[in-house]
Formats: sequence, C-alpha cells, structure tokens
Amino acid sequence: MRLASFSRVFPEQTIAVEDCVMAAGNQPLEAKAFRRIFGIDEVRKWQDDFNISDVLPKMLDDLQHGQSVLPDAFIYVHACPLHATSAGPTLASLQETHPFLADVDQIYEMDQNCCASLFWALDAANNMLNRGTANCVVIIGGESFSDLPTKERYMPACTILGDAFVGLVVDGQTNGTQISDIVLQSTPAFHSGLYGSDKDVHAFNHSQVKLTTKMLDEMDFDPQSGEPILPHNINSFIWAQYCVNSGTARDDVWLNLLADYGHCCTTDAFLNIDRFQSDETTDSAVLIGVGQGGFVGGCRMRKPVTGGTYATC
Repeated sequence: MRLASFSRVFPEQTIAVEDCVMAAGNQPLEAKAFRRIFGIDEVRKWQDDFNISDVLPKMLDDLQHGQSVLPDAFIYVHACPLHATSAGPTLASLQETHPFLADVDQIYEMDQNCCASLFWALDAANNMLNRGTANCVVIIGGESFSDLPTKERYMPACTILGDAFVGLVVDGQTNGTQISDIVLQSTPAFHSGLYGSDKDVHAFNHSQVKLTTKMLDEMDFDPQSGEPILPHNINSFIWAQYCVNSGTARDDVWLNLLADYGHCCTTDAFLNIDRFQSDETTDSAVLIGVGQGGFVGGCRMRKPVTGGTYATC
C-alpha cells in the first residue's frame, strides 16, 4: 500500500507541564519531577473555541496537492470516543463542497482502539484496496482537548496530552513510499481502559515496555539494525527502559517531538513522517502506537531508492 500524500497540522500555542499538573490539584514539586522523569516540557493546545472545520479543509488542500487520483473513501480517526470534537456535520459538508472529496462515497469514523486507532484505520484501508472496494483512501486522524478543562490533559505518572492532526492518502500503487507489515494486537486483560481502577491503570502503564516489545518482535524489528522507531510519545521513561532491555540505541527512537508536543494520542508516530521522508540516510522505519484498553498497532514504511537518494511521494 502506497503512501501517496501526507499532511500534519498542530497549534503554535503551547501549555506548560506545570499548568496541567497543578490544574489537576497537584503541587509544583510533582510537575518538576514529572518533567525531569518523563521528558515532557509543554504540549500543543488549540484555542478554546477550536472547531474541527478550521483544520480539515486546509489538510485536504495539502493532501490534494499533486494528486492525480481522487479518493473514493474517507476514514476519520480519533483516539478518545467521548472527548472528541464532533466532526459529523463538518465531514458531511466537506463531502459536498471540497473538490478533493468529489468522488468519495464511503465515510467511516474510527475510535474504538484508542491511541492505536490510526493503525486500525490503515489496516481497514489496506483491506478495502486489496478487495477492490476502494481505489484510494484518505485518512485524517487527530484530537483536540481544548474544550476540556486543563486538568484532563494530565495522566498521573504517565503522560500529558497534546493536540495535533495528521492526514494520509493511501492507494495500491507500487511506486513511492510503501506501508507494509501492519500488525494489530489487543490484550483483553486491560479491557477496562480509562475507566479501570487505579490498580488497573497502574498495571497498564507498567506493561508499556512489554506491550511495545511484543509488537516490535512481531514486526521482526532488529534492535541492532539501526532502523528508526517512530514512537508513541507517551513518555521518555518507557523508551529508556525499552532501549536498555532490547539493546536498541537511544538515537534510533525518534523522541525529538516529545518535549514540545507531549502525547498527541493516535497521531504520535505519524508526526515524524516528514522527517523520515527527508532523511536520506534512512530507507525504512517502524511506527508504533499503544492505546488504553491494551490495543497496540504498528507498521513499517519503506522508501524507494533512486540513484542513491530516497525519493519522496
């Protein structure tokens, strides 16, 4: 499955870790410890009156650039079922008015796999392409927590939530960057998700490294290969543990966005696609996302090689 086009969008405004932690009723000392241990300094935040209609048209404009084939299916993905900004009216309007969606006759919305949902959307798109029920699929995923109290961004001893959206156009062409090795896993023991007891949530957080390792093993990831991991940005602590346990070099986990973006839910791994596309020393990378409820998704991206340099879509 080819990645034919990619777009990402995020707010310039940020909110500091201290503001999130103290809004949840905690002391500045806890915020300082969180910043030091988990590696998040601030997160991106849309304005309080954010509306998804402010983002989707621009993303579709970006995705349409240079595209000769119009999509015939649209998948909208978000990680938080109860917190997501309502997109239904906007999607219906865009289907009628945006030229890039002129041929779309299938619209789907996915959220049931939490922060791994975008990988489930990739798998769904791949199945549609293979079965011939779609020829080109546009996927837009993301979140805004700006209409919620600031305290809702803080997940104690785990992460802080930021706002971001990504867009992908995929089709069945064999040229360009290819998406393969899509792996989806679920662990029923963590089925309670966000609504579990403190003990349940602690157990899930404690299992992050184990879940990550299991996913990468199934993708035949070689820790010694130098192949980069485009990670879920939950926190730096779990990736430090993973690297120690697996022998993976710390620089091979691309955590460059973590400090200033935080955990942007299902978009995390995909926010680094532009870095992957422009990095001429890298011809493949693995992407991974771990979601509440024990959902884990991953895939591999490979670039074509032309005359010693890596072509972009």
